[in-house]
Amino acid sequence: MEYLGPLAPIQYAILQRMHRPEKGDSNMFICDQELREVWEHYDLRPIFPTRSWSDADRRQIRKEYLKILSILILTEWLDLNQFRTHFFKRPDRNDASLPLLGKQSFLGSSAKLFQQWQYAFIPVVIKECDKMYVQEVKSEERLPFMENPSEIGSGGFGIVSKVFIAPRCLINETEDSENRQAKAVACKKYTNPRSRDDFRTELENLGYLKQDISQGKKRIMLHIASIVHGNDFMIILPLAELRDLEVFLRYGFEAKENTREEMMVYDFEKEFPGLTPPVLQAALFRELTHIAAALVWLHENLHVEESMDSYSSNINLYCAHMDLKTDNILITRDMGSWIGKFMLSDFGIAVFDKRTDEMAPRLQSIHDVGHRLTSRTHQNIVNGGRGPYQPPEVENQKVDGRKCDVWSFSCIVCDVLKFALYGTAVEGKRGLEKFRKERSYGGDDYFYESTANTTAEPSTRHSSNTELKKTIRHWLDTTSSNSPQQWVKDCTEMLRKALMIDPKSRMSAKRVMETLSVLPSLIAPGISVRRLTDPTTVPVVAEPLEGASTDPVGPCLETSRLSTSKLISTEDFAQNVSHTPPTFPLPSPPLKPTQNSPITSRPSDGPDKENIPFQGRVTSIALSANGDHIALLYTNCVRIYLTDESQTSVATVPLSLKIEWRNICKASPYLTVLGIERSLQKTVLIIDIREPTRIINVPPISKIRMSKVLVTSQGIIAFVCGKQIILSYTPSAGCSNDGPETLMIDRENTINEAAFGASGQWLCVWATGAKYDHCYFWDVTKRPPSLDGKGYYEKVSYRMRHFQQATK
Repeated sequence: MEYLGPLAPIQYAILQRMHRPEKGDSNMFICDQELREVWEHYDLRPIFPTRSWSDADRRQIRKEYLKILSILILTEWLDLNQFRTHFFKRPDRNDASLPLLGKQSFLGSSAKLFQQWQYAFIPVVIKECDKMYVQEVKSEERLPFMENPSEIGSGGFGIVSKVFIAPRCLINETEDSENRQAKAVACKKYTNPRSRDDFRTELENLGYLKQDISQGKKRIMLHIASIVHGNDFMIILPLAELRDLEVFLRYGFEAKENTREEMMVYDFEKEFPGLTPPVLQAALFRELTHIAAALVWLHENLHVEESMDSYSSNINLYCAHMDLKTDNILITRDMGSWIGKFMLSDFGIAVFDKRTDEMAPRLQSIHDVGHRLTSRTHQNIVNGGRGPYQPPEVENQKVDGRKCDVWSFSCIVCDVLKFALYGTAVEGKRGLEKFRKERSYGGDDYFYESTANTTAEPSTRHSSNTELKKTIRHWLDTTSSNSPQQWVKDCTEMLRKALMIDPKSRMSAKRVMETLSVLPSLIAPGISVRRLTDPTTVPVVAEPLEGASTDPVGPCLETSRLSTSKLISTEDFAQNVSHTPPTFPLPSPPLKPTQNSPITSRPSDGPDKENIPFQGRVTSIALSANGDHIALLYTNCVRIYLTDESQTSVATVPLSLKIEWRNICKASPYLTVLGIERSLQKTVLIIDIREPTRIINVPPISKIRMSKVLVTSQGIIAFVCGKQIILSYTPSAGCSNDGPETLMIDRENTINEAAFGASGQWLCVWATGAKYDHCYFWDVTKRPPSLDGKGYYEKVSYRMRHFQQATK
């Protein structure tokens, strides 16, 4: 390097910015922006003197030849006087034309190094799109992984590692966007023993499901991309920060392969604080219900497009997961959930032909791509589902993939139920370990075994030679009979029907989902399964299912809604104020990830607008200050919905039909409604929706000019009346003086708009006048309220009017 002279510092600076130098030259790379940042500190004039190069030439080099120049410096090609001859203004030898193919003989001894180093300056750009395809990458190209992969799991045919994709090296072609910062992802890697020709033939024959799956619900985690790099096949997936259900059931630990040792993946108590027994149980079965709903969607609702003549009508096709296990139920951070968000990995989904129960040969999932491209043989038989949760018929040549899924998922539910019954996660781990050990007596840990009269291992399993393991039958019976809780009895009864040896007698995924959906409300009718800002408070919530059927008579949907609200008629509301108030449970708002949150999530497709049913004409809409609820005012009632993805109706407040209701304001738990009677008298209702039959008294104030009524979650009420605002305080506001307060604005102005801030401390008032418009800020938590800010601007119309008068 010493003979490079002034180029030596540049060479050193470039090498310093290279990623993965510890892996050697064949893995190092630098991104375009990083390279430009290096060159910002160096003047090109010592390299390209003024006598031969103009300023315009040097600007063009910075724009179009920085990569070429950097490669030449790394290869120590010192004949830069020939740069103009061999590179400058040659469109086939600029940065955009990299990699340069063929031997560049004019480079002499540096030609071979140039061929190797050029790939360090053009790292692979990984492409993500809805349509599934395998991105082929040459072995000499550099993958844009900024650090060496850190292994986070293994098994099957591959190793799962955590990697960081360099900025601007992941492009979403559907959304026309790129990652502006490093993105953490999971990478599952296989080693391929087959030739590239075999690869290409296989890829040309494979059809994919990603586009169809991506149009469905959100509890199926789709892979980002699939890459063939040399002899390696890689699947890039979103990173599940909390790993999977198996790690959860092990109290945050992971078993080391082929040993009895464990290693900690995360601190369970720090990740999931405040888990009381009913919260843990209800949250687990809520998340399992969502996974069951995803299976129902795969089995019944997934629309598969296929142009082949033999599959011209997709009515002959269905999808199944075929690789259900606790490791394939991933968990992402969700600050609105006690135990994170369970996601079903798309790795394993396969398409079956109903006519033959065989896999559709040209409709393969990403699982099949991985298996087929890393196997020396081509197979169309069932390969997934092996392990403790495998169904007894998995070794048969023809199976109903949907029934296989039901068996495997029910086995998972058994493990989760055993874990949950202990009440705490640490005890649940110990109990589950004992349960699994007892299940393994006899040589395997399957949930089935050969019948007593079967002398040899059957080649084909059916109900005459196979039965549910005795230890499982005994556990289901004793668990049901010894528990006084109805949810346990319902769950064990469902498991008996789902773990039938004969697939035809096995219940469907939809029936499993329907049973699971009612368990959270039976487990904890007074406890939320969404995480709260303050874990000591425990309101209730029940939510509809992502991926579930929207059939209005479906027991899953109706039970979850009716279990949390009780509707009362207008007559009950108007005539019988002593009526026992129903409870309208309200969840605390889910916490949202901050900009610096480590959460990595796929872009949302937005809310499903059909989730809020049509109930008639909406007169007014109010969003609560903290954003957790939305209230819709109809002619005869107010309906309140959650604003999360479920958009569940959590309360209905009946209103008198004799009044024209015009305006509402919502701040949990209070609701204000302003209406006009036929006599033109204005009526105000102030309701605590936790007790909707109890009306809060309105202070005796003039309602003639009242245009709006506002409320805060602390119980401070503001009546907007022309040129003044009257504040009133409910007992929960905690004010010693219960008398109203009057806030006055300038005499020349009239209040145009008013609103409380999200915290309820500040009241902002916008008032307009002929000359000036004013904005006022009161701190309403003080008694008397403090005017802490006031601003105004002079209207243009006023200035123009006076200017015209002055010029007459």
